[in-house]
Amino acid sequence: MSRIPSLVAVVLCSMTLAVPAVRAQNFDSFVSRVESRLGIHRTRIPGMGFLVNTVVAVKRPAGAGSMKIAIFDEDSGLRGVRSEAFQDAVKAELGSNWKPMVEVRSKRKGEAVTAYIRLSSSSCEMVVATSEHEEGTIIQMKLDGRKMMEWLAENTGLRERERPDIQ
Repeated sequence: MSRIPSLVAVVLCSMTLAVPAVRAQNFDSFVSRVESRLGIHRTRIPGMGFLVNTVVAVKRPAGAGSMKIAIFDEDSGLRGVRSEAFQDAVKAELGSNWKPMVEVRSKRKGEAVTAYIRLSSSSCEMVVATSEHEEGTIIQMKLDGRKMMEWLAENTGLRERERPDIQ
C-alpha cells in the first residue's frame, strides 16, 4: 500500500520534468509538418537558438519568455515554392486554436507576413511566418500575457474594455 503514493510521486515528478521537452517538441513537430507538406527542410544554424534565447532571457522584450526560429532559403528546397503556399502550409499545420492577428501580403513583391496568436488564461503564444521569393521564416514566441496586453495598449491604442481577460 505504501508503494502507491511513492509511485504517484514518481509519475508526477516525471510528468513535470517532461513538460518542457513536450513543449519544445511542439514547435519542432509543427515545423516538421510544414516541411513535409512542402517538401522542404529548414536551414540549420548552429548556436542560433542559444543566442536568441540568451538575448530574450536578458532583455525580456514585451514579456517574451522564449523564442524558437526555423529559417528556410533556396538551399532548403524553397526554390519554386510560392510565398502563398508557404503561408498556407503554416496556417494549415497550426490548427484552429491559433488565430491570425496580423496579415500583410504584397502580390507585387511576392512577400507575406502573418502573425498568429494563441491565448490562455495567463500566457500568450505567437507564431510569425514570413515568406518571400526563396526565403521563409517561422518564429514562435512565448509571452507574458499581461505584459503583451500592456504593450498592445501602449502601441496600438487598445482600450481597456477591448482587452481580452488575461490574468
